[in-house]
Parts: sequence; C-alpha cells; structure tokens
Amino acid sequence: MVTNIFIQCNRCKLIYRLRWQIGYEKATVQIRCPKCNTRLHGYLSTNESSTINIHGANEISCDNADYVQEVSTEFLTHKIKTEAEFTDFITPFIRSNIYDHPNIMEYLHFIEDRPNEVEVINDLLNEKSSKYLKEKLRDDNNVYINICKSAIKKYRLNSQVDLLMASHQYLMTMLLRSGIDASVTSIMNDIKELRINFFEQVKEFSKLLDNKGYYFLLNSKFSKLTNIYNNNYLSFVSTLITDDISKIDLDEFGLSSVDYEDLLELYRKCYEFIGEFIIYIVGLNNIFERGDYNAFKKGTADIEEKVNKEDKYNRIQSFVKKDEKFSNGFCETLNKIIRNADAHFDVQYDIFNQIITFTNKGKNNTDEEKLYLLEFTKETIKIYGLCVVLWEIAYQLQKTRLILDLRQDWNYGK
Repeated sequence: MVTNIFIQCNRCKLIYRLRWQIGYEKATVQIRCPKCNTRLHGYLSTNESSTINIHGANEISCDNADYVQEVSTEFLTHKIKTEAEFTDFITPFIRSNIYDHPNIMEYLHFIEDRPNEVEVINDLLNEKSSKYLKEKLRDDNNVYINICKSAIKKYRLNSQVDLLMASHQYLMTMLLRSGIDASVTSIMNDIKELRINFFEQVKEFSKLLDNKGYYFLLNSKFSKLTNIYNNNYLSFVSTLITDDISKIDLDEFGLSSVDYEDLLELYRKCYEFIGEFIIYIVGLNNIFERGDYNAFKKGTADIEEKVNKEDKYNRIQSFVKKDEKFSNGFCETLNKIIRNADAHFDVQYDIFNQIITFTNKGKNNTDEEKLYLLEFTKETIKIYGLCVVLWEIAYQLQKTRLILDLRQDWNYGK
C-alpha cells in the first residue's frame, strides 16, 4: 500500500509529497531540502493511529508539491525529484521482489525490546553484580546459556569465566544477526592457533592488557558505540537487505532513511575506537610474525609506550600492515581519505544525486573520493563490523587471562 503525505519546509516553505510504501510500522525519514539545505528528519508511523513527526517541516493539506520523495524503511527508493519529473513508479514492495531477511527483523525487534543490552550486560559483568547477571542469563527464554564452560550443570554460572562466556555468546549471537560482516570464527581459530604455538607470549600479553585496564575500557566503549549503531539501525535496514549494490542503478535509486552526517559521526567514532585499541592487533601481529608482542619490524620496544606515543588516528597507518596476519580486513576497510576529509570539514553532499565528496588536501597533492550515500552506508556498517571483530579479539584474550592466570574461586569456578 502506498500513501501520500504533504509536508512543508519551515524555513524556505518548499512543499514535498512523501510517497510512503507502508511496510514496517515505523519509517525513518531523512531529507535534505534542495533549496535551503535544511535537514528534515523524523518518522512516519501506522502504530494504532497514523503519526507524522518530521522535524523542520509541518504536514499540510495540499494537492501539488514542489518535490516528491519516496519513503521506505525496508527498500531502496527513487531519489528526490520535482513533481514535474516524477511519474508513478511501480511500488518499492513489488520492484524489490520482497526480500526475505528474518535475522535483520529479529535484531530490530531485539533492540527495541531490550535497548542498551550490551551496556547492561557489561555493567553486570563484575564480582559485585554477578548475582544479577546470573539471574538475567538464567532466564528460561535465553537459549545461549548452554555454551557455558560448566556444561555439565547448565545453570551453574558460578565463575567469571562462565559469566563472561555466556554473556559474550548471548550478545555476539544477536549482533551477528544484525547483518554485519564480522569474521569472528576465523579470529577464534587464529587466536587458538596462536595460543598453541606461542603459549607464553599470548599469556603474558593478555596479562598486560588486564593489568593496564584495557579489557574494561574496551568493553565500556564498545557498549556505547553499539548503542549509537543500534540507534541508527532502523535507518540501515534498506541497506542491509540490499546484498549486492553492484546490481543497483545508483544514479536512480538511493536512501530516504539515512543522513550523511549521522553516518559520518558513526564512522568517526568507529575509526577512533579502532585507533584507541589497535594495541590488540599490534600485539597479536608481533607475536605471530616475530614471536614477541614487544617485537616490531624495526626492533624491540615496550608495546604500550610505542603505540600510545602515536596519535590514535595515526596508529593504524603506523602499525597495521597489510601483509601481517591479524591486519586482515582492517587495512582494506579503514579509509584515510574519508577520515581526513571529515576531520578537516571538507565533505560535500549532492542532495539530488546523493553523492558524498570527500577531499583530503595534503602538502603536495589532493586526494578525492566520491561515494553514493548507499555506498557510504555500506562502508559505515562495515567499519562497525571491524569494531565487533576487535571486541571478539579482546574477549578471546580476556578469557585466556582468566583461565590461565586467575584460578581463584571467583574467576575460575568452585
């Protein structure tokens, strides 16, 4: 079903016809006014009674509009056009051939029903709150509890190792349903192999990270980053169900649910997160390539001192090399042009074509990259996936620390 809603920009008074393909009960709307560049954003909802809430514009009664914008949460939409240019296209529902992505919808309902779940779990993952975490994980509806170390007694959960494993598996299972591309199985196998071949080095490296508070800090910041990702998740649905954008006419189709400034904020925070905790990747690469977490290509040095000496934005370029084992995915995904253009406020957006231009001006040259809004949304989701991989690496090393070095009752079980 398609419905038409007319709104008027509060600043320049242009009138828009929102042509909404009704699907999910709430549709995110993100429009840039072509005349005054005002951001018109909000949502349309059919929950109980139809609701229109668009910041920067008001609903009006009208028969003619200056511009027409298709709106959909689930599907790609035709880009904004003048009323004269617009013709009644076949509905997004039919032209998209009804994508079937149950995991994405399951995750959407999960974060609606349990907001801030990652943060809640991490807050409870300490000795003082263990009682409450046990109660939460023992919920009869929680099917992930059977992965605990104490497998013989399904509901034992008496140790920090058990709680860490149960809570991580619970959260990771849901995160992987969100549609991110995170090769956590490969990481698990790689670290397992590293533990076998370089047992003492992995043990000492995990001990260093624990003593310096890196596990607590990474988990805390990952929770906040995931909250931002989840707050934007409804806007990402149409991108996530578009598996292969090479088959899409990007000149014609785009997104009505995402604003490029929101993407820049999430991309920036993901880049900062990876830069801040790149010591995990550096240490594992040093162990795998050179047999010592303090051994670099150009000699030996204290890893924490050497890495932290660099600005967190430059650490990735300085220490993560394509030819090293645990750099896989990071060098290919992290885009220096995007990061530098954002840092120097040199990002331009073409409203009609939905093209973002990133310009990085160096001393002797200027690099420029153009991405469609849909492409940049894919890249932003991809870089968040790298943050999930880093979270998995931290978990594997933290688990190593608890099992190998801290065999007290609380840490290892009674």
